Order: sequence, then C-alpha cells, then structure tokens
Amino acid sequence: MQLSDAVETIPGVGAKTQQVFNGAGIYSIGDLLHYLPTGYEDSTEILSLAEAIKRISHLPLWQLSREKFAIKGKLRKISSFKTKRRFALTTAHIVDEQTQDTLQTIWFNMPFVTTQLKVGTEYVFFGKVKRESAARFTLSSPQFEEYNSEKTLQRLGRISPVYRRIKTLKSPAIARTIRAILPKLEVSDFLSGIIDQHEFSPLTDAYWNIHSPASFIQLNQGVNRLKLQELLELRDEFEKKKQASTHEPFKMDEFGKKVQELINSWVPLLPFTLTKGQQEILDAYMQKVQQKSAEDTFLYGDVGSGKTIIAQLVALAFAVLGKSALILVPTTILSRQHALSTKQLIERLQGAAQVKVEEVTATRTKRTQSFQPHVIYIGTQAILYQSELIAHPLLAFVCIDEQHRFGVEQRLLFQRGNRNVLTLSATPIPRTLALSFMQFTEALFLEEKPYGRKEILSRVVPQDKHDSTYTWIAEKVKKGEQAYIIFPRITSEDDEKKSLIEMFEMLSDSYFSGCRVGMLHGGMKQSEKESIMTSFAEGNLDILCATSVVEVGVDVPNATIIAIHGAEYFGLAQLHQLRGRVGRSNQQSYCFLIPSRYEDTVIERLEFFTSHHKGSDVATYDLQRRGAGKLLGIDQSGVTELKIASLEELSLIEQAMRVYSLLREKHISVLPIIRVK
Repeated sequence: MQLSDAVETIPGVGAKTQQVFNGAGIYSIGDLLHYLPTGYEDSTEILSLAEAIKRISHLPLWQLSREKFAIKGKLRKISSFKTKRRFALTTAHIVDEQTQDTLQTIWFNMPFVTTQLKVGTEYVFFGKVKRESAARFTLSSPQFEEYNSEKTLQRLGRISPVYRRIKTLKSPAIARTIRAILPKLEVSDFLSGIIDQHEFSPLTDAYWNIHSPASFIQLNQGVNRLKLQELLELRDEFEKKKQASTHEPFKMDEFGKKVQELINSWVPLLPFTLTKGQQEILDAYMQKVQQKSAEDTFLYGDVGSGKTIIAQLVALAFAVLGKSALILVPTTILSRQHALSTKQLIERLQGAAQVKVEEVTATRTKRTQSFQPHVIYIGTQAILYQSELIAHPLLAFVCIDEQHRFGVEQRLLFQRGNRNVLTLSATPIPRTLALSFMQFTEALFLEEKPYGRKEILSRVVPQDKHDSTYTWIAEKVKKGEQAYIIFPRITSEDDEKKSLIEMFEMLSDSYFSGCRVGMLHGGMKQSEKESIMTSFAEGNLDILCATSVVEVGVDVPNATIIAIHGAEYFGLAQLHQLRGRVGRSNQQSYCFLIPSRYEDTVIERLEFFTSHHKGSDVATYDLQRRGAGKLLGIDQSGVTELKIASLEELSLIEQAMRVYSLLREKHISVLPIIRVK
C-alpha cells in the first residue's frame, strides 16, 4: 500500500466508512496515517490485584483520578440489573487468589459484558479506579482481555493510541483500520542516508512507531521523524515563496560602496557617539549590501539599544543617492516620532538637505501625491494599501520597525530583487525565533546599550504597598522626573481589571494632586493623541496615564518611572516593550508591576520578568509557557502552520536546517507528505 492509495482500498472500509472519512478530509492512506493520536494509554505494566491495591492506597486523590491501571485477577462473580432510572448496571468481583484481595468492577449500560466474561477465568482489566472508602475501591468501565501466561495479549499489555472520534467512528475502530494498513505499507524515504536512523525512524517505521509503538522510545523516534518532515516542508515553502516574490536584481556592489561612504562621513556629525555594537552592525550590514544583489535582514536589538538610528542612516544614504526609502511602523505615534527625528537628522548631515520626509496616511492618493526620488516615506499599515508606492522601482530600501506586528505575507509585499528590506525587532518573540531558525532572512544581533545607560530596577509591588508606591512616584515627579502609569483597558468590564479612566480620575484627585497628569489611549482622536504626547515629551506633563498605545518606540528621555497595572494581562514581550519606555537616559529608571491577582503562578511569572532584562530571555520563557502561537502572523498566508513540531524544540529546528542544507547540496527535493488534521 502507498500513501497515495485511496482510503477505500483498506480492508474493512466500506462505502459508509469511506463517506465518514471523506467528510473529515481523509481521502488517502496518507491522510489517515496523518490523523495522529491525541494521546496514548499505557497498559504495559500489569499489576496483580494485591500490587494494585497497595499502590492505589498510597496515591493522592488528584493523581488517582488521572491514572489508569492494568490489573490481573480472577473473575469471582458477575451480575446485571436495571436501576430505578432504567439504567443497566453490571457489576463483577475479581479476586487475587494468593492474597484473597478483592476489587469491584462496574459497567454502566453495558449488559452485554455478562456474555463476554466467564466466572473462574483470569483476566486483565484496564481502567480508572475510584476510592469508595479507605479500603474499598471500584474499577469503572474497564477494558478487559483474557489472560494466559503462554499467550501474548492482543489488545492490552501495550501502548495503545487514542484517536479523536470522527462522527460514528470511535477511537477503537480508527485504530483497527490503521493497524490493517501498517503490515502492507510501502513508503520510500527521500531522507534515507541523510538522517541518523538511531534518532529518527525511517518513514515506514515512523508510522508503525506512532500508531502501534512497542515502547515510548520508539514512539518518540516516530514523532520526531514527522516533526522533522513538517519543518522541512515549512522551510521549503518559505524558500519557494521567497523565490516567487523576487524579480531580476541589479548589482549593489558599487551602489553599496557609495552608501557606506556616505554613512561613514555622517557618523562623526551625529549628536551622540555610536556604541561599538551599533558601528559593528552598520559595517556588517553594509558589507552584506555590497556582497549581494539585495538583502533581507532581521536586526535584533534589545529595547533602547539604538536600532532606529541605523535604519535612518541607511534610508538617508539611499535617498541621497537618487533612490527612495520607506519606514513601516505599527503606530501613528511612532510614525510621527520617526518623521520628526529623521527631519532633525537631515538638518545635521552634510549633503542630506535634498532629502524630504513624507508621512504616509490613509488619505494619501495618487491624485494628491506622486512617488518621488530623494524621499523617505514613513507610515503605518496605511502604506500597505499604497500599491503604487510599494511597487515603484525607485523604492530601494524598506525598514519594518517592530516586525512582530506584521506577517510574512505583508513583508513579502516589499521584497523585490532591487530592494533591501531591514526588519527590526526588540524582543525575539516565537515567530521571530522561528523565522530566524528557518533562515528566511539573514540575522544581526545588537545587544549593547548606549553608553551610560543603567539597568532598569524592576519590582513586583506587594499587595500592601500600593499606597506607598503612588506616594513615592508623586515625590519623584515633583523633583522633575516623569512617569507612565499603564492600564490594560480603557474602561472596566469587571472589578479585577482596573480601567484607565476610573484610575486616572482617582489618582489625579488623590496621590497625584498637584501634579500635571495627562491621559492617552487608542480611542482618542489623532489630534488629541499627538497633543498629549507632545506635551509629555516637552515636559509639560509630569505623569501620563495610558494604555499600551505607548508600548513601542515612544522616546522621552526624562521619563524614569513606569508602573503597569494588571501586569498579568500583558505578555512578557509586551511588558518588556513597556519597560523600554524608561531607561532612555543616564538617569536611574524604575519599572513597577502591579498585578490584579496575587496568585502563585502570576507572581512566579512576573518575578521572572523583574529579574531578567534581555529580550531573548523573556521571549524564551514566554515561548515555553504560552506556546508558539501563529507562526506567520495572518491566517490567509498560504504557508503551512506547525501542527506537529513545536518552536520550543529549537534543537530539532536546528537539525532540520542542517538536513535541509544537505538536501539542497545533493539536489534532493523535499517530498511533501504532511497533511495533519
């Protein structure tokens, strides 16, 4: 049997069963083999009745309710009767002949059991045990099979897969159908001779090990083989989509040299000294630009490390040399801030005066503005709807700031053979880690912070210290510092999540009376948001109460304190971004987390955050505990999502990349087989 054979060719699959399978999207043997178990039941350890009772007696109730036991005993008696509510109740007693220990078994609405069990015969029963009293236990609705020391058990005494029901087909029926396939299965493995078969099963063995495992070691080998397969297919899809989006390039070597010469002449004119890390990143990036026709690069730089100036210098150089550049950002506030800082930079740099900065808004149309050289376009998602701008051949450099806010498909809009794409990320969240491991782009790392920056002191505020924290913040701002107070919601839907509006009024009238307090949230008009943000940036407000609208890019050097209410409702990557709104000068800065719930799991997570300041540490912790989430950022991406493999298994992803490189070297194509339901 081949993976492509129709499901109706399987022995025992008639027209009705075929219709049920087809309704679930299962048309071929391959489809059925990739209908993976949701779990496994382990009945390999068969206990005598005396051993089982001894073990059960020492288990806590919470653990007892989760475990199943395979218990060997002789059937003493069995009976069946109807309850008052007309339910059939079948009970039996089994005994350990050596110790005379007994155990009751019970089945609900299964009167036929009386015809399948024989008094005086020894059986293996498998099911969950309920503790009725200190010395009385009941085995509920167990599976059973006659025990013979000279024969191997056929259904029990093994690791059995459990499948999600498909309409009328229950797990045992699905298992029987798949077991009928395995002895006749013939699959050629395109990875033969490429992978270590002690670590990854050959493909045919992998299906055996997943659907009929002899041990958990073999099960893991089989699962790893399919995980590897899925990662290879995903990597191959990335490669194909990237190639499909690329046009015939022009050579960047001479142009790239001119870009680097310009940047080198500008660095001494900057109002600050670049860190060693920033200079190294600039040099490394320009080397890449000169060596290749075009470049798609991730720049990982922690919050406050100075990524933006690198992108601005490159954009300016491209624009001076007759091209145009584009900077895509996630918020309007950040767009306005980048536009302002870029204009200020142009005023300082020799030869850059001809460059114009244009903010792209939703109202920009072909009729009102045409595409021009020597322009840096800056805007939010509104840019994505400016097709004439995106497709224009003069657009030679694109920077995507806070890249985790944009999906792969959106980045592919900008990828052309004559264009460099630089995507920035402050926190390598799961999707960023995945794309880097999948080698979708080149990667550069900027970890050094600007000179003189101090580590932000981060603390979880105890439940009885809220008042003293507000008082301390008020004292600091009265001495000339500024503070953010962040809330998870604008208005309150429950008592647990303190809302921005109600807390703004309370804090302004109490702890912060005498302070200049402003409020900012996404529901305000754009002109209002800009006015509030400008007032805070210019020092006309002491305290800004806001939602996470200030999460990215907002740069107010005099802001030294951020207090985050309902901190448990934010992801750690988001908390890391919010913490990065302070610590942007040489003053000591502080981050206070004020949770709504003081549960152990909440405090453990927040305490981890306060003791770790690297974005990579925060991302890894969130990844391990919250899962990978969507890899590509938008559902209609046309690229496979990970369904077997996990981004937590970074070593497996690295192995997949090595295998993919070997396949490319040997000109072996990835054979797509994964269609997981």
